[in-house]
Amino acid sequence: MARIKNIRLAEGEVLVSVTVIAAELSEVMKIAKEISIGAKNAKAIAARAGDKARGFQPITNFIDDMARHTLKMVRQIDEEALNISRISSQEIRTNDARRRMHDVVRRVEHPSILSSFVNIVADVDARLLELNQQFDRRLDHLSELLGSINSDMRAATAISSSCRVEASRAEEFREGLSVVADNLEKAVEVIKKHVKECSSRLQHAQQLKRAINKKIKEPK
Repeated sequence: MARIKNIRLAEGEVLVSVTVIAAELSEVMKIAKEISIGAKNAKAIAARAGDKARGFQPITNFIDDMARHTLKMVRQIDEEALNISRISSQEIRTNDARRRMHDVVRRVEHPSILSSFVNIVADVDARLLELNQQFDRRLDHLSELLGSINSDMRAATAISSSCRVEASRAEEFREGLSVVADNLEKAVEVIKKHVKECSSRLQHAQQLKRAINKKIKEPK
């Protein structure tokens, strides 16, 4: 588990990691759109090739479906990143309020005043716990969405090999279809690189979040 000294700095670092994930995936979205356009061009070539590219036609359908699914996942991740940023900002403000209130409670000596502050602190603690749980659920969902993109890319890697085989059988259309296979393979590798960076950032954010939660629970 990551060790932290300053909770506020660690919370800011979590927010930075989520922002970087969103930025990385904006590039994935661009590439997925290019893959989808390439699949449509390949469909046109396969249609002209007729029986010579019969095996290529279902492959282009798969590529197009995969690209559209990846775009859907990226949009969901972008939405989750915004939600996480919003919750993180609320957590930072609530945790600041909690620290100030706990400081006041430690200094108050009058029983009636102390009793009213204790109730307020309990409400703030409950709100912070709720925000923590929301944040953790969002991070888990983000991890699931990244995993879904990874699954798409593993399937795309396998299908790029089939692309080459089918392109080699397409006679005079071989060159055009081979370009599709080449572009798909290159695009998949670039997307994998971006997703790997996102997964690394996400793991770091999750470790920091666990450390922050542990630090908050430490006795003053």
